[in-house]
Amino acid sequence: MGSDGTAALIKGLVAPVRVADPNATLQVTLPAIAHRFAPGHRVRIVLAGGDVNYRGGLVPTPVTVVGGSGQTLALPVVG
Repeated sequence: MGSDGTAALIKGLVAPVRVADPNATLQVTLPAIAHRFAPGHRVRIVLAGGDVNYRGGLVPTPVTVVGGSGQTLALPVVG
C-alpha cells in the first residue's frame, strides 16, 4: 500500500489454491516474489474467495481462516 493510502496489486500476481475439502486443515505456502517497495509503503496479503481469472465451484462454500501464533511472514529489509 502506498504511503498515500492507495493499494495496488504487484504485476497482477495472484496465487490460486484449490480447496478440495473445506472441512480439512489446509496449509498454504505463498510463492516468492521479488519487488522493491518504496519507503513508507506497507504490505497487505488478501485472501479472496475467487478471482476473475480462476473459476471455482458453482456452489458457494464457507471456508474459515484461522490465524495462530506459529504463523509468520518474514520480509527481508535491504539498506
